[in-house]
Formats: sequence, structure tokens, C-alpha cells
Amino acid sequence: MFGDGIFFKITNEGVLKLDPLSKDTKWILINKEEYELMQYTGKKDINGIKVYEGDIVKYYSLLDGKYRTDVVRFENGSFIVGECYLYDKKVEVVGNITGAQIFNAGFGGE
Repeated sequence: MFGDGIFFKITNEGVLKLDPLSKDTKWILINKEEYELMQYTGKKDINGIKVYEGDIVKYYSLLDGKYRTDVVRFENGSFIVGECYLYDKKVEVVGNITGAQIFNAGFGGE
């Protein structure tokens, strides 16, 4: 797994990281509070941003005809948002539950 050029490896000892651009290119055990590892869903939002478990997304609900905001979660082997499978929805990432990244919400229709 990697993000932003830093590689991560999950082992029995914990999560290790390797930054290939640093002077010290060895695997280092990281503090679990330092990073929040989230699973990529395989889907991109309407702006081409990768959607991860734990992202807050905006979507149009067919049940009530309104725009909703909800957290992407993994349940029973599937990614879910609101009342439906994530793959059934066009979504826009507007943030994530860690608060690490917040995007402007500009989803069509509002």
C-alpha cells in the first residue's frame, strides 16, 4: 500500500512505513495515531477523486429525492453509502471522518 510516495506494510508487529526519498531508507514501525489507513473502494467521485472507506460523500437519494451526505462504510463485503451500495451512486467526496482533508462541496443540483 502507498500514498504520497510513502510505502506502508502491515505486519504482525504493526504498520511499517518506508519513505524512499528520505536519507534513511529502512522500514520504520509507526505510531498508529500518526496515520489513518483506509481502504480504497475502487471508485472515483464525479471530480475524479478516489473514494476511500471513511470518506464523507454527497449523493442524490432516489428514496426521497434529496441530496444527502453520509460516510462510506464497509459492511458484509460491500462498500455502502446511505441506504445503497456505493457502486450504485454518483458521489462527490466532501471530506473524511479523520478530518485530514476537506473539499468544497459543489455537487450538481445544489
